[in-house]
Amino acid sequence: MASFQAIPKAKDLLDYTMERTTAKEAAGSTKPRFPKSQSFGYCKALRDAALSILERIQAANDYYFETQFEERLIALDEVLQKCGLMLHLIDLSLKRGYITDDQAHYWTEMVLSVKRPVFLWRKNDGNRAATLRAEKQAAETAQMAEILRKIMSNTG
Repeated sequence: MASFQAIPKAKDLLDYTMERTTAKEAAGSTKPRFPKSQSFGYCKALRDAALSILERIQAANDYYFETQFEERLIALDEVLQKCGLMLHLIDLSLKRGYITDDQAHYWTEMVLSVKRPVFLWRKNDGNRAATLRAEKQAAETAQMAEILRKIMSNTG
């Protein structure tokens, strides 16, 4: 199942994001760092997105699909949106010189390693949900037809 792939990768993404957006760098390091002025804005947006990705993947995994498929699909859509946001923020970080090309590449791969299985999970669950919706609609239609038959037989 995709959740078993996505959850550990989302944890790794959150851990790396927290590490990458901290204000302090190890002594003697030449790696660029986010400026302190960005700690409560830009860095917070990156951390919040990574945390939200993990939270929504866990929530999607916790929903019982047979009865809560809409909630699961919404959670998975939110994960995909947050992954897209993170990719844009990483690109902007590179353009502003807050991270190196190698760091941007690694970070982007981490986001994509979450996004790919979640996308497949969403696609598969979307197909399963369509089947469940069709079955539910057919059952409701049959029930309404039965009620109409009873009404018609009582009036005639």
